[in-house]
Amino acid sequence: MDYKAFLRPGAGAADISPLLRDGRAFHQCIEDLAAPFRLAAIDKVACIEGRGFLFGASVAYALSVGVVPVRH
Repeated sequence: MDYKAFLRPGAGAADISPLLRDGRAFHQCIEDLAAPFRLAAIDKVACIEGRGFLFGASVAYALSVGVVPVRH
């Protein structure tokens, strides 16, 4: 899927809210992110604050593993 169609330029970073609003696109994005790790022996996904919490927790859910939120 071409996710660039869902991103709008923002202040220093792309606005991801159009992607988050589109349930099918967001679901596909998470499936695409999780795919390389489906057969890996992992038990946690570490994610960095902000967008990382949104995507990391969603990937952890898709993989049925725990999530470790990391703050700096």
